Amino acid sequence: MSVPVDCFVSNMKNHWQSSLKNTSSPELENIWSKICETFNHKVENEFSPIWYVLQPPTGSGKTQGLVIYCSMLPEIIGALIVVRFKEQADMIASSINQIAGVKKAVSRHSDHLIPMEDLRDTQVLVITHKAYENSLDRFQHDLDWSWKNYTTYRKSKRRLIVIDEALDLVRSSQVKLEDLNYVLGVIPQDVKDKHPYAILAFETAKQTLEKIHEISKKSTGPDRDKILSGGSYQKPFSELNDLRGDLRNYRWDKILNESHDDHENTRIRERLDRIIHDLTELFLNWNYFSKKGKFNTLNTASLIIPDGIEGAVVMDATAKQNLLWDLLSDKSVRIRTPKGARSYSNVDLYVSRTTQLGKQSMNLKGQSRSIELFKELKRIISTDSQVLLVCHKDSEHWYSSQEHDFRNFEVTHWGAIDGKNDWQDFDTVVIAGIPYRDRVWANNTFMAIRGLQSNEWLQNSTKRAFGTIEDIQRGLQLSQITVSILQAINRIRCRRVIDEYGNCKSSKIYLLIPHGEEGEEVLNGICTEMPLMQLHEWKFKWNDINSSDDRTNFKEVITRLMENAHSGKYTYSWFQERIFISRRQWSRIVKDIRDEHSLFAKKMMDAGVSYVSKGKGRGAKSYFEKLT
Repeated sequence: MSVPVDCFVSNMKNHWQSSLKNTSSPELENIWSKICETFNHKVENEFSPIWYVLQPPTGSGKTQGLVIYCSMLPEIIGALIVVRFKEQADMIASSINQIAGVKKAVSRHSDHLIPMEDLRDTQVLVITHKAYENSLDRFQHDLDWSWKNYTTYRKSKRRLIVIDEALDLVRSSQVKLEDLNYVLGVIPQDVKDKHPYAILAFETAKQTLEKIHEISKKSTGPDRDKILSGGSYQKPFSELNDLRGDLRNYRWDKILNESHDDHENTRIRERLDRIIHDLTELFLNWNYFSKKGKFNTLNTASLIIPDGIEGAVVMDATAKQNLLWDLLSDKSVRIRTPKGARSYSNVDLYVSRTTQLGKQSMNLKGQSRSIELFKELKRIISTDSQVLLVCHKDSEHWYSSQEHDFRNFEVTHWGAIDGKNDWQDFDTVVIAGIPYRDRVWANNTFMAIRGLQSNEWLQNSTKRAFGTIEDIQRGLQLSQITVSILQAINRIRCRRVIDEYGNCKSSKIYLLIPHGEEGEEVLNGICTEMPLMQLHEWKFKWNDINSSDDRTNFKEVITRLMENAHSGKYTYSWFQERIFISRRQWSRIVKDIRDEHSLFAKKMMDAGVSYVSKGKGRGAKSYFEKLT
């Protein structure tokens, strides 16, 4: 009942070459075979809870392969496709119908609503990530049946669920003291009297945070994350849910502002709804305290995948770099991708190592930095170029307002870029700012999947080892940075294959990364995913950073590189290509490793690395050698 692999590859090749005007190759056809085989395996094992993660590289036709596969599905088999955007849902449904020659697929979203009861007669249903995530969340809380409507075809289960790009599988909830005071301050007294247990839940949470705040004011040490509850309190759940429903019926613009403003009413209602939802989650789950900036917060998180539901196939080009799938190793299988389909030899990556690239620094100094960076970009980028610049949301206006002579120039921000094809003809991308995730996000992600940890785990980085990763909190943060940057880079034309060798058109990347080992780990992840890319040093620095603040610790960087390296010999040239270390700096490194009493030499010995120097004069050879 599944799709014959040979027929699928043949149809895909014809579509790839004739309709899309792309070039095929044996390596691409191997990837298409693997895609078809994985879909078939899921169809034939529809009740398996395992999630299969396909990780073909960007530009290898994974979405087009999905379209071809669904167009070939026998009528008896139903499929659910989950995509990031509404426009993508419409495009995929239309493409399936056009290729199949009959109406097999329908998209459903807020701009194209279809009665839930009619969905069961649709062979291929296409919905958005948001709809899928919300249906799982509601199904888990037994609040509605949209999940079952999405996953039912005729009178049985849809045999195939395919998710294009990774979902947000962890749902975090956070409440600040200011949130609790806000809700208690705006709710009318008659509503409070109607929902006493819900109000008691708010008062209890408020007292907890106030007590922690008073204790922290008397403490001389830093505020530390701390577990508050390891279980659930079921009693407030229904009360909080009833309160949440009642508050949706009020005109908050009239109550609070004595005005008629639909936008303001929606804003207030959504804020109240979010706070009550998050407090409900805190009572239903474990929770912990964390000081986030100046705010005292209560936090929890949960995996939106309920136990016992059928797994899906996830198509995620950056899955290898995403530690989420390592955490979900008992629920998921990464499908090994045939190699050689892509080459990035026509891509030039220019790297500047600096500091203060987070949202706060980049936004605070946005005006001056946008002027500085634009001056540099005008100097080094051809006016005939089409340039995409990616930055933090609150910095976007500074870059958009700059005058330029480029053929085309657009600015977008983190959170508005993943999965989009708007810039697929652009030849240059500039990454101006790093999308850091804080420790609370990393804590939530880990504990939602692996369960509640101890205070010692929260407070001590040496207690957070996971597999080969010394500190999983740090590892998750770096993993997310790497994945986000890869997504941004692959919005431009380097995503598209132009010949049988997997090459793309000439593309340029200008990347600002943090100096030190964290930046090098991110860079290593990017280079791993984009083989044969040409790496260059970009000598650009912010004028507002002292040179003493911007000095790379090459000993730490080399230590990390060697710890992760395979056995072999590593010359100065090898290091210079990766970390742009000068001869003078290299001489200092060599001097230090030769001093057997130095900390650096001891670290190298622990990593199984020694410095070897043979011969003299022009014939001399020297290198680092790793034996273990």
